[in-house]
Amino acid sequence: MKRLTFLILAVCLLIGLINFIGCEQEVQKSTDVDAFVNDFFKLNNYYASRIEMETWRRLSGQPNDSLDYFKNKQVAFLSDSQKRDATVRLIRIEKNESLKEKLKHMHRICLLATIEANSDVVRVRDSFISSNFLSSPSGASAEFSQALSRLARTRNQAASRLGYNSYFDLLLYCEGIDRGEYLKFLKMVDDATSPRFKQIVDSVLKVSGESTISFDGTASRKLSQAESTDYLGLIKKTVGGLGYNFEAMPIYLSEGTGNRQDKRTQLFRIDIPNDIRIIVNNSKDGFQLSDLFNHIGQAIYLINIDQRDQFYRQPPSVGFELGMAQMLGRLVGMKDWKRKYAGMPEPMVLSESTGQELSNLYRIRQELVYSRFQFELYNDPFAELEETYGRLYEECIGVPCNSPQGIWQDNSDFIMRPLHNYDVLVGEVVAAQIYYYIDSKYGSVLDNPRTREFLVQNMYRHGARDSWKVLLERGTGQEISAEFLLSAFRD
Repeated sequence: MKRLTFLILAVCLLIGLINFIGCEQEVQKSTDVDAFVNDFFKLNNYYASRIEMETWRRLSGQPNDSLDYFKNKQVAFLSDSQKRDATVRLIRIEKNESLKEKLKHMHRICLLATIEANSDVVRVRDSFISSNFLSSPSGASAEFSQALSRLARTRNQAASRLGYNSYFDLLLYCEGIDRGEYLKFLKMVDDATSPRFKQIVDSVLKVSGESTISFDGTASRKLSQAESTDYLGLIKKTVGGLGYNFEAMPIYLSEGTGNRQDKRTQLFRIDIPNDIRIIVNNSKDGFQLSDLFNHIGQAIYLINIDQRDQFYRQPPSVGFELGMAQMLGRLVGMKDWKRKYAGMPEPMVLSESTGQELSNLYRIRQELVYSRFQFELYNDPFAELEETYGRLYEECIGVPCNSPQGIWQDNSDFIMRPLHNYDVLVGEVVAAQIYYYIDSKYGSVLDNPRTREFLVQNMYRHGARDSWKVLLERGTGQEISAEFLLSAFRD
């Protein structure tokens, strides 16, 4: 009997020892995985930061010879098949949900890099970019369509080798959504804006007596040179009204050189949260104050993200980041801002506001056209692309498209970032919903330090710790909705 009892105790001790060793090994494994993930994001962030610095130096007219080097290093690092395969294996066995989400994000980054590093994709894409389609679209419509179709086919082929139906399906996976969610979101925006847009267009046609309407010049208002000369003073006063001291922020502005090919105002993440630089396009024919304010809003968002974790220190999505940028950019369109900060006389304020709602709605409808076109491009790259675009334009805008080649004029994002237009729409919807909530709860967005407090506590500081949909619902008390776009556009 004693021997039996001793034997049972011995077995129990052995089992306990085995479990203890197993737990130690599991802890060690999780620790190793955590280090693997942190090292990945740390090195990727380093490459990204160096690329931003070298790009800034080049566009600022300063000597640089390292941009291509760091770009190639990052591509080689991210497209390493062993690293990609390792993340797949770890995702299957990892029990820590937080680590698993980080691994999934790593996998998405590696997938995108693998596609863009594919030799066939590189050849077609670089040939496309080096062509003169973007700078001289007139007369090149057919050639552009053929080149765009070839790029879509090549990307689809590369994506199929990784197990995806199309390149667009891979992009949606990396965005964390599927085709159904993508199309559902576009339909939500369409349903929310279509009736009012049609109502305004019909009213304009009735007054003018014309059978069609031209939207040239309505999509974005370019401020006069006189209004652009003191943009720094306008920024300081506006953010000061929200409780910020702009001069104390690590946001540095410089004016672009006249020989830059890319004339857009651009933001560079040199060393978040310590150094963010913005090159301002202050040319007479290209300056837009709202665009500059968007970049200032984006910079303010980035420097307020909690930086303690290599993974969480990034935005949860590109669309959400654009929404945070618009939280400041939208102020420029408010009547009260124009009166108080821009010093516009009342007749000018009222005159501008008359066409502003139509302009904003047209911009949203145009983004819908682009988003639907990108979906159909990769779904059927053999289709007649000009006919596809013309059909989608007429469905969304309500009038025939006179110049389908306009879709690529001065728009490299259309080629390099097929989900860019979807991200813009997400940003519009996110910003409108937050605007409505702050205005309803605190009485005003402009000149209200509570705006800053709300954004920092509920939106900014979390970074990628939560999904953007969770942040929006938790902050505003309801799920994402496009219904607030109309109220935002009527100010």
